Formats: sequence, C-alpha cells, structure tokens
Amino acid sequence: MKKLVNQWLLLSIISLYSCSSTNNGIGEIMNFDYTYNDRSFIDSTFLSNMKIIELRRAEESFLRHIDRMFLINGEYYIMDKSQDAVFVYNSQGDYLRSICKLGRGHGEYLQLVDVAYDKHTDEFLFLVAPSAIYRYSRDGAFRGKSDLNHLYSEIAVDSSYVYLYNPTYTQNREMSYTIECQNKNMKEKNIQLLDEGTDFSPYASLGYRMFTGQDDILFVRKFDSHIYKMKNGKIVQSYEINLGQHEFHHSEEEQLSSIELTEYCWQNKMVYVFSSIASSNHYLLFSTNLWNINICNLDDGVCDGFSRISIPAYGINLLSFTPIEGSSKICFYLEAERILQTKELFARTPESKSRSSKAFVELAERYSGGDNPVLFIYDIQ
Repeated sequence: MKKLVNQWLLLSIISLYSCSSTNNGIGEIMNFDYTYNDRSFIDSTFLSNMKIIELRRAEESFLRHIDRMFLINGEYYIMDKSQDAVFVYNSQGDYLRSICKLGRGHGEYLQLVDVAYDKHTDEFLFLVAPSAIYRYSRDGAFRGKSDLNHLYSEIAVDSSYVYLYNPTYTQNREMSYTIECQNKNMKEKNIQLLDEGTDFSPYASLGYRMFTGQDDILFVRKFDSHIYKMKNGKIVQSYEINLGQHEFHHSEEEQLSSIELTEYCWQNKMVYVFSSIASSNHYLLFSTNLWNINICNLDDGVCDGFSRISIPAYGINLLSFTPIEGSSKICFYLEAERILQTKELFARTPESKSRSSKAFVELAERYSGGDNPVLFIYDIQ
C-alpha cells in the first residue's frame, strides 16, 4: 500500500504551519484468549445498578438511531447522526432540547460527522462537513470553529489533545496513518499515530472506532485485533484479542466489496473489526461485525463472546448497546418497533401477556415514546 507523507492539519482559526511527526509506540500490551459462543449472559454477571429510562414522546425528538451517548450533570446527550443533531433528555426521559445547527449561516454546518464532549472546557466538538470542527456550549451556543484541510471520520478529545480518525481513503487519497492529534494549546507539532495496515475492503465500515473512557480514549481499526488506549497524544496501552480461528484471513489479494466482506465473515464466523468499546477497572466490553457482545476480564486475560444479554427482571434479551462516554456505564436499548409489536401481540393473544414478566407487560402497556427506544443503563462492574 502506498504511503503518503507530510499530511497537514489545520485545527485552529490561527493558521498552523508545523509538519507532522509519527509516533507508532503502542505501550504495554495485554493479551486475551478469545472464546466465541452463541449463548447469552445474565446482566448481573458483569453489570450492576440497572436504570431504565423511557424516552418521552416529543415532536422534536424522534430518535432514529443512537450513535453516541454522554451523561453530563444528570442529563443524557444522544447523537443521532442521521438527523445531524444531539438530543438532550433528563434522567426521567423528558426531552429538554437539541443541538442542531443545519444551514449555511454563522455557526451552522451542512452535515454532522461525529461529536466529542470536552469536559475540560465544558463544550461539544462537532466534526462537520465541509471539513471543520465547530464548538458549542451544552445549551447549543456557538463558540467558534477550526477549519481542517481534509476529511476525517471521527473525533475525540482529552485534557491536552484533539484526536481525528482517518478513513482508509479521503478525497481520493490513500492515508498512511490511523490517528492524527494536535495539542489543544498549539504548542507542539501534529502527531500521527499508527501506520495504516492492510485494508481488504477500504469502504466497509461498522459503527464507530473511537470512544472516550473515564480517563483515556479507546480506539480500534479494521483488520487489527488490538484495542488501543490513548492519552496525552500517545498510545499508552493496547489489548490484543487472540481470536484464533475467528480472526479474519483471506487467501486472495483482491479487494472485497462491503457486502462481500460482510457475507464472507458471517459465513465463516470471522471478525474483521471491533466497535462499541467500553471499560471499567475490571472489564472491557466491545462488539464486532458478528453483532455480539464480548467481555474481557482484565484480571485473568480471558475474553468471552456472547450473542446477547439476558435481563431476567423483564424476561427479555437485548443486543443493541452503546457506551456512555466519559464513564464506565453502558446503555442497552429496546427498540420502539419491538415494543409496539409486543403491544399488538398482547392485544391479539391475551395468553401471551400471561407468559411475559409483569415488569415487561407494564412497560409495554404504558409505552408512549413514539419512535424512541427504552434505555437500560448499567454500570460495568
């Protein structure tokens, strides 16, 4: 794969002229032996302190998808990329407001690409198209922008650095590194992290690959069995998942389309990418292209793959989840369509209601969230 050199980044209104330096150190490596299976785990095995939030129906806040979540001062900020917005709810599920500035005017953008929250400045960083970073207060007030010189797919931030994730190709150019970061005080050169590896399907994508933990940023990339931890412009640790027979391998060199890659990996139960990464002091959770839930025990080096989570109190199994960034919490969600289908089933066949848990029946009967899901929020033990 051809390499590009001397990539340039503009992260400030002030013109930057320093060239980039490369830092490929990956710090300490912790290895995990992986076991893939098709069974569920009971929520209380690895999670605790379940909190249920029924997002209320509001004309301004029909969520199509939960892409990112942040918990700030008791309020939940949910990015829905399909609507180019961040929606805000209180802990009871009431809609409060949204941050959505679509347009061509001052402080407005044409498309939302990704969002990060900077707890050190108490503001949101919107990675937008055309390529720029817009800063907003939690109330949605515009605070400024920084133009970028090419496209990035994700953004994250810590106390000292802004991190930008490179797609394999951007503006018809093949990228040579994975992460570019810039000191927020503009006192250091841009830093490039991790040379780009082999990509068998450059346009294939699954979810997001950078997630902010309590004190650091976790990230992954395609065709790489590591989970990396970044802090202060460096990779300070990586977790290597020894996938064994489930590690992606392809005997031929030709590129695969996204559909071909998905089908090939599903048929052969191969993993080519991780996503939805969350962690605590004891566990590391992530998803994969096989749509499962994987839990690494940081104390014994074992990683188990599960097909779903079982919530006995409600008699349901869930799969869809997202990390709550900046914390050791995780959110599973029950889609509106599934709740509405269950309500219709209860109406047609009353005996089905008797076979369901009382808690779930009550939840379904009082549900009035329109398109909005019900959230099941846990602490990772």
